[in-house]
Amino acid sequence: MMIRIFFYILIVSYKAINGNIEYQNFHFKRIETFNKNCLTVCVLGWGQIQIANVNTLVFLENDTIKSKSWMLSLSDKLFMFYDEELSKIGERKTWFSSIKSYWEAN
Repeated sequence: MMIRIFFYILIVSYKAINGNIEYQNFHFKRIETFNKNCLTVCVLGWGQIQIANVNTLVFLENDTIKSKSWMLSLSDKLFMFYDEELSKIGERKTWFSSIKSYWEAN
């Protein structure tokens, strides 16, 4: 038996008016259907996928991209993201090393 795992996102749009909530719209979509420009990767533990701007969501047709190709694309994006993070960490270590050297000399 093959087990398939899907990751769905539920987005509910609403307005709060005078203490009441007014429903506007909703989306219940597989993550693969989100246009890649709608998603960003952020630092939080192992990494976090966030919606860049919920006001400009763009969805692909449900069957235009398969889970495997989406995950491989995400992996490539994460590799680039982590390389950038490592570069930032190197710059911060260099900067704090100079601060430490200053305080050790004075």
